[in-house]
This record gives sequence, structure tokens and C-alpha cells, in this order.
Amino acid sequence: MGLDRALSPDADDVELEILARHHGLPSPVLDWSESPYVAAFFAYESEVCLESDKVAIWLLDREVLNKQDCPEINLIDDENMVWYNPRAIEQRAVSMIVESGRADVESLIGKGVYKYELPSSERGLVLADLDEMLINARLLYRDLDGAARTALARTQLTQGARP
Repeated sequence: MGLDRALSPDADDVELEILARHHGLPSPVLDWSESPYVAAFFAYESEVCLESDKVAIWLLDREVLNKQDCPEINLIDDENMVWYNPRAIEQRAVSMIVESGRADVESLIGKGVYKYELPSSERGLVLADLDEMLINARLLYRDLDGAARTALARTQLTQGARP
């Protein structure tokens, strides 16, 4: 995976995979958020939003998932596994590891996942509203890069440009 164990010597492999995912490294972990607002931030902030006329926000129905017999899916929302990962905490993350490595998670989960498509043309408005709610890169990433991204987005919004 490439993450130095010195970053968190007590972390197990799953904890390191979650940490890697939150820092942009390839990982078998899929991230979900308990907050639809955080999910909207990531959908609208992504490069896909700039390249498409729609963005997608996915909803995972845990009750439906729990009723299905799907041993390949491991949901991780134990705070003890992310105590050293401020991004996971701020993003209200729930991690999913698909043990089989199947790429088609939607069919694996079945009726437990829903896709909502929204117009990407609302990007500026949505990101401005989320920023007012303190849902922005500065707070979700908790680092200098996130602060710079938020400052740039705010500057672009005040100048009428597309963030």
C-alpha cells in the first residue's frame, strides 16, 4: 500500500487502508458519509462535476444491507479504528471493504443502494451554501491544502467565477 507504519504503528491493515483512502491513495475501501451534506460537497467539488451535466449522490440503506446475506461486504464505522484519522472523523465516514474485490458493488449490494442525480450547473450555489454550513475543504481535510482550496473557492465565488 505504501503507507509508512510509522504514521500509526498501532494501526492494523484495515485502519491503514482507511487512512490511505482519505489521503488519495488507491485502496479497496469505499467511503460513505453519514451526512448527505458532506456527500454533496464531495460530489460537487469533484472534477467529474466540471466534466458532466450531472453529479451523483449515492445513499446506502444499511437496514436493507443488513438484511441481505452478503459476507463479501464489511462495513466499518467503529470510531476506535479512525481515532488518529481526523479526515474520517470530520467527514463522518463509514467505510466499506468489498472482500471479493468485485468492481460491481451496486449489483452486489442490490436494493440497498440508491443513486440521486443532481444538475452540476448548481455547483457554485451548492458549494457556497455548504460553505455557509461550514462544510468545506478546510474543515473536512483539516490541513493547509484544504484551507487553500476553500480560500480559492471563496475568492472565485465572490468574483462570480465557477469554483
